[in-house]
Amino acid sequence: MVTALFAALWLTLLLARGTRIGRAMHRWMVEKPAALGSRIGTGGLLMILLMAVGTALVWYFLERDGIMLLSMGMPEILHVIAAMELTTWLEVAFTVAVTASATRFSAVVVAVRSLFAGKRERRTRPARRELPAANDDEDRRFALAA
Repeated sequence: MVTALFAALWLTLLLARGTRIGRAMHRWMVEKPAALGSRIGTGGLLMILLMAVGTALVWYFLERDGIMLLSMGMPEILHVIAAMELTTWLEVAFTVAVTASATRFSAVVVAVRSLFAGKRERRTRPARRELPAANDDEDRRFALAA
């Protein structure tokens, strides 16, 4: 229905070229969206790309449930992302930088190496035998009974 409406509007735009209504339609259907589209920066494009990839992953893994989840939750997720100010992003970047600087580099290297290292066999030792005390002169059976 909406597709037919837009097709009819574009057809009217093409047929009414040069008239007052044609110029007004051209302004609202071509010039205004182009002006709004030119204001989109790299941050907006990155957000659109991440949302598209996230949507595709949710749709792929959750199938029908994913479609329902996206149709109910996506508008609110987009509103939350759009409502965040620059100061929020700066605070997040600052927090990441502080966390990264507080983390020991060698610990991160060990953790990354352990992810890619193959599984090693554990060495096993025989159980340690408990040796009696050197000054044990009593019978242990009586000590345990008390």
